[in-house]
This record gives sequence, C-alpha cells and structure tokens, in this order.
Amino acid sequence: MREELSSVDLFYLVRELQLLLDGKIDKIFQEKEYFLFQIYVPNQGNKYLKIFLPSFIFITETKNRFNTLGKYAASLRKHLKNARIVGIRMLDFERIIEFEFSLRERILFLYIELFKPGNIILTDSEKKIIMAKEYKGFGSRLIRPRIEYKWPRKKYNILSITEDNFSVAFENTDKRSPVITLAVDFGFGGMYSEEFLHEFNQQLSKKKITKRTLTEIYSHIQKNLSRKIDAQIVFANNNSIDAIPFKLNKYSSHNLENAPSFSAALDRVFTKKTEIKEQKKETNQEKKETNQINIILKKQQNQIAGLEKAYTENKNKGEKIYENYEKIRFILENIQSELKTQSFTKLRKNMKTDVLIKDFNAKEKRIVIDI
Repeated sequence: MREELSSVDLFYLVRELQLLLDGKIDKIFQEKEYFLFQIYVPNQGNKYLKIFLPSFIFITETKNRFNTLGKYAASLRKHLKNARIVGIRMLDFERIIEFEFSLRERILFLYIELFKPGNIILTDSEKKIIMAKEYKGFGSRLIRPRIEYKWPRKKYNILSITEDNFSVAFENTDKRSPVITLAVDFGFGGMYSEEFLHEFNQQLSKKKITKRTLTEIYSHIQKNLSRKIDAQIVFANNNSIDAIPFKLNKYSSHNLENAPSFSAALDRVFTKKTEIKEQKKETNQEKKETNQINIILKKQQNQIAGLEKAYTENKNKGEKIYENYEKIRFILENIQSELKTQSFTKLRKNMKTDVLIKDFNAKEKRIVIDI
C-alpha cells in the first residue's frame, strides 16, 4: 500500500478541492501531524479537509473527535477564522497546494507541503512567512518568519513544458529508462509513470526512442492529465489497499469499487490505515513509557528493600547497644580517663587484654567493641 500521494494524485485531487471555493474557515484542529479544517461552504454546509503530514490531503464528510486543539492549529485559527477561500492551486506540479484567503480586505496564503517532513506555512499577500509548523534555518532553503516563501522546484514542469522541450528532456536525461525519467525528473512517481507509458512498452524497449514516439508520449500524457476522474477503491483479499482517480493497468486483476469522488476513496482507504498506524505508534509509545516506569519502580522497590534491611540491622544494633550500655559506657569512660595521661598508641598496648575490645586502631583513633 502506498505511503503518500504523488504529484499526479494531487493534480487530480486539486480539481475536487475547488468545491471548497468561497468557503470560510470555521475551526481548525490538530493532533500531532494530523490536521482537520472545518470549512463552511455556502449552499453545501460544513466540509472537512483532512491533512496527514507529510502524506495525504482530502475532503471528508465526517468530523473526528480531538483530545486537544493543537498548538499550531490554535495559532492558525487566530489568523484564519472566517477567512474566505478564493483560490486553490497546485504549485508547478510539485506536491504543494496553495490556498489563497481573503479576510477583511487582506490576502493570506497557506501552503501545504506534502513531502517529508511535511509542513503547513502561512504567508501574507507578499508571500512573506508569518509562521510555519516546521522552521528551517539553514541550507539553501530557509523557512522562518518575515522571509519570502520559496518552494523547491524540479527541472521540468509537465504542465508548462512544450513538446519540443519535452523531447529534449528525454534525449538528455541521465536516467536509465524513460519510466525513471518521468518518475523522477517530472515527479510522476513510479505507478503513474508506468501507467502513462504502458502502451509504449514495445517502443521503449529500443535503445533509442524516436522523435515520433516522444511526440506520441507527450500527447498521451497531456490527454491523461485531462482525463475525467472515475475514482476507484482497490481491494486485495477483501481489504482495501489503494485509492486511485481512475482505473489503472497495475490493478487490472484486482477487485475495484466505484467511489463518489477521489477524496471519498482516499478517505475510505487511508484514514483507517493512518489511524491504525497512529494507534500502533501510541501503543508502542505507551509500552515504552510503561517499561520506563517499571524500571523506575523496580529501582525504587530495591531502594525500599535496602532501606528496610538497613532499618532492621540498625534497629538490632541499637537494641544491642542499649542492652550493653553500661559495659560500653564503662569502657569509653575508662579510655577517656587513660588518654589524659598516655597516648592512644600506648593505651592500645595496655588494653589488649580487654575481651570486649576487638580492634584498637591508633591511626584512625577507632575502637571496635564486640557486644
């Protein structure tokens, strides 16, 4: 099962996101990397935009319950409450979606970056960053307040490249196959690169692709990018494993189920999978925390056992001292009296015959009495 959306998925998905136009931001929720935007759309009611950074984005009809509002969501809500969506665009066929908002004669932009580590960035009308979920203060790409937002760009943009430049790109590529060129240099990803080049397999097996074949490939890709969405849910062993905008050769032998929209298909497949994945993370974290608590508890139990043992030993010693108090007092008083007239070393020699004194350390001035 796929772990993220490709640029091609987002290209088709942005078409469906247009139904959010003119909608107003009502609430924003967050739990770690999961965001939900509650948007009121005139004549349609509430719509919910789910974002799982850095992997997925889609519209859903259901609102999940959140244990907390989320720190970054709370900050976004302060800026975007009642902001009206006036534009939704994909940037240069990159995995970035730009939302344009109008709020009290102000223009704001929100950028959803769906590549690792994932980010949600708010800018002003001049594209100067107001805030970001994740900041980056080093390297060639900076993400920090008050600087212009710039996104990483691939060498080629399939949405604007001419047929001639498309052919040049394939002729000059250092990739070992056209599928890899389309997947990496153009950002199609493996699945859609194989799909869009499927009918050219025979021509692509040749060492050198002809100019005519490249022209046909270019035309075929442009035709596919204009293809009508016919969303499908893919099943394997009665389990949903993928959501696709239309039927693909890759899944020709799988069971498919029509979905009312690409968003609905994504919601059906990936919300459950992502929630299960998060639950596993939480369970693993809980186990880790439990293990840490058990280690601390074990140490504390050992300390308590040691203290109890010391208490018992010291209690017994105290009782012995009390029982032999007169003998001990007599010895100590005798020693103190003798030390007035002789040294500790000489006293040690003279008191060797005392059966109660087991050790007489002149250097440390220490006496051990056996009671």
